[in-house]
Amino acid sequence: MPNHADPVAHPAAAPANAPARRLTGLWPPTLAWLAAASMLVLLAAALVWQVRVHQHGQAVATAHNLARQLDAQAAAALMQADLLLQTVALMGRDATAHEAADTAPAALRALAATAPDLLQWRLADADGRWRLWLPTDAAGPPGHAAEREEFQRARADSHGGLIVTGPLRHHAGGHWLLVLSRAMHGADGRFAGLASVDLPVARFDALFSAIDAGELGTVTLRTDTLALVYRRPWPQAGQAAVGRSDAPPALREALASNPLAGDFDDAAAPHGVARVNVYRKLQDYPLLLQLDVSQDEFLRRWTALETTLLALAAAALGLMLLATWQQHRAQRRDLARTLAESLTNALAEPPRQWAWHDALTALPSRALLLDRLTHAQQTSRRLGTHAALLVLALAPAEPQGDPQHPAGNDPQRVRLAQRLLAAMRATDTVARLGDDHFVLLCEHLGADAALATAQLAALDAKITAALARPEPQPGHTRLGPVAIGHRLFKGSADSPEQLLADAEAAARRHHPQQRQPGAFFDDEPDED
Repeated sequence: MPNHADPVAHPAAAPANAPARRLTGLWPPTLAWLAAASMLVLLAAALVWQVRVHQHGQAVATAHNLARQLDAQAAAALMQADLLLQTVALMGRDATAHEAADTAPAALRALAATAPDLLQWRLADADGRWRLWLPTDAAGPPGHAAEREEFQRARADSHGGLIVTGPLRHHAGGHWLLVLSRAMHGADGRFAGLASVDLPVARFDALFSAIDAGELGTVTLRTDTLALVYRRPWPQAGQAAVGRSDAPPALREALASNPLAGDFDDAAAPHGVARVNVYRKLQDYPLLLQLDVSQDEFLRRWTALETTLLALAAAALGLMLLATWQQHRAQRRDLARTLAESLTNALAEPPRQWAWHDALTALPSRALLLDRLTHAQQTSRRLGTHAALLVLALAPAEPQGDPQHPAGNDPQRVRLAQRLLAAMRATDTVARLGDDHFVLLCEHLGADAALATAQLAALDAKITAALARPEPQPGHTRLGPVAIGHRLFKGSADSPEQLLADAEAAARRHHPQQRQPGAFFDDEPDED
């Protein structure tokens, strides 16, 4: 039948078939290029995604660092005010005994003058009556001191620590304030009154203005009840939200799991801007600092890097296409030679299976047996239990009318391997070292030598009985006598080769014609 694809046999068909052959030849490099291009695109996408993840982690770490700086500045300002307040409390403890509310010791006046950003200083006695306030030319404190929250907390708190209340305003249209207070105690340790000072929340403007949170970033200060104290920048409504506890739910959830510091994602962020939110509890004060920065604003500088990565990926695709085409042209010339060399190399190298297993019976060979024997010695030494080697030497067989297979034939060895595998335990090893040479490795025979010897004798009898069974099918060659030699050991300092040699020597001494039913032959076992 003529070959229609052969242009030599059919010259008229050559022009029509040549383009089809060329298109067919283009498919392998085209598919290879598409696969490589897909891998490159996926790699570029994964790289960009990893960069994004890394950038987000960098943004969170940077936000935490900014929050630590804000925390340190706010805590330093509160600590300075607290130290002055403690001094005023000590100095004003005696001044409260004076009935004149418009007089004050000069030292107290000088001390109050050192902190002009702190507003009215006030001293009240143990009964809640205002005894002194600075500056004295200002209007006195409104109401009775005993009615104020800070006085009640100071009287109930025996530790005398700093009390922070607010934010509040003393009158409509006044400044929003945090009230810092400390209890005064007399010489006998009893409650003697209250010293307090007003810290305007506008004081935090100077503290937080040095931190750049970006155009869309915000800094928020809240009380431990999440009431708003300060925000930079203030929203369009100004300070109308001061004192409200309208913290985002995501912040409340984060505080429930970690009340000291952490970060969270706010799905309800204003203007749909992805933000990095972090928070910290101020050091030793009942205030919470929250900082959020725009993630897109922070990551803007990384956009150039991602663009560069995509450009490099596109350039690599172009170079890959060119290289694939060149490789295809060269591959058409060298394909036959490369295939021949590959086949030659594959046939020249034997499979690993041939080195470790017997080709006829698939049992372990000498190399694998010695490897397992080494491990068996180690296990026996570690556990203190006995193990044994049994060498089986197959004697000449007795034919039963099967002229196709002579004595000592391959089917006989295969049947012998099958019977040995059936007679042994699943944890034992059955190996074939030669034509008529089989070796059994039995582990975990117990620590007692007498018990191990008894188990080995029982195994010998079981093997002898299994090999003595008649063939199930007529015409098969009956298995001939088998000489069995033993080597019982526990650990043993001898090499695996020496243990095997001892068992083979025992097999040669114990000729099958000399074996009696139930008899047992063996050298003295090793005891480490």
